[in-house]
Amino acid sequence: MSVRNIIVDSSVVVKWLSADNEDYLTQADKLLFEVEKEKVRLYAPELAKYEVTNALLKGKKLPKTVVEEALSVLHSLPIQYMLETLELAQIAYGIGKELNITYYDASFMALAYSLNAVLVTDNIKHQKQTKNVKVVNLKDY
Repeated sequence: MSVRNIIVDSSVVVKWLSADNEDYLTQADKLLFEVEKEKVRLYAPELAKYEVTNALLKGKKLPKTVVEEALSVLHSLPIQYMLETLELAQIAYGIGKELNITYYDASFMALAYSLNAVLVTDNIKHQKQTKNVKVVNLKDY
């Protein structure tokens, strides 16, 4: 049995750090369970750390002590964070231009494309389907 590569976007990672007002927690936890069982490998662009921390800071408005704990968890999750390369930047730019989405969202899709991975998101409206990248809504995972 081969291990599947999965790109998780920031909307999924946030669920592992703060469950308040979050849906599809069971599906998010299933991803971590599958990592534990060596069925999947999780990846995200380095950008995800910034997006997730911003969501904790601005979106959730959590107390400092809670955010400090969440940051510790964020950096210990079984996610391989990938630095942007020139090749990934060029792919992301092309996807963003083609689909008329932000460079940020296109960066997740570019990583999925380059790793032949599935992109799992709970923010499907920001990720558009393309023939080269399979995007799965977290609720359907």
